[in-house]
Amino acid sequence: MPFLTPWLQRGMMKTGFDGRRRGPAHSIFPSDRTLRFEEMEYEMPQAAGLDALVEVVDWIRKKRLPVTFPFEYRTVAADDIWMSPMNAGPVAAILMHQYAMMPWQKLFVDAEAIFRAHGGRPHRAKRHTLARGDVDSLYPMAERYRAVRRAADPHGKFLNPHLETRFA
Repeated sequence: MPFLTPWLQRGMMKTGFDGRRRGPAHSIFPSDRTLRFEEMEYEMPQAAGLDALVEVVDWIRKKRLPVTFPFEYRTVAADDIWMSPMNAGPVAAILMHQYAMMPWQKLFVDAEAIFRAHGGRPHRAKRHTLARGDVDSLYPMAERYRAVRRAADPHGKFLNPHLETRFA
C-alpha cells in the first residue's frame, strides 16, 4: 500500500529516535529481518558522502517516491582488498532499501546515477546495474580477481547468472 508511505514516514520521525546509533558495528547494525526487501549499497569518498545522501533524499521527497525504509549511512576505513569499494581510501557507505513487493528496479537505477555522480562504487554482492566494463573501470584489479576466481572455482559452481556476466 504505497499510499501509506507519507503517513509511515511521519510516524517514524515522531518516535523520538534521533536516527543516530553509536558503537561497534556488530552491536548497532544487526537486526531481525522479518520483512523481505531489496538492498543497494554504494561507497563513495567520505567527503562526498553527505552531499550524496542529501541529494538522494531530496530527490525522493521531490518525486514523492514511496520509500519507507530508512537509509543507512556509515563511514568505513580504507582497505587493500582488490574488489572492495574501500580500496581507494576511506569511504562513506549509503545503503538504500525497498520493500520487495514494491517496484524497486527503476528506483535503484535512478538513485544509482546520483551515487555514481558522487564517485560511488557499489557493493558487488548487492543490487546494482554495473556491466563488466564498469566493473573493470572502477576496480583496477578486477581481471586479477577473475583469474583467482577461475583458479579456485574452474567450473563456476559459485557463480550465479548475475555474477557470471561480470566475473567469469
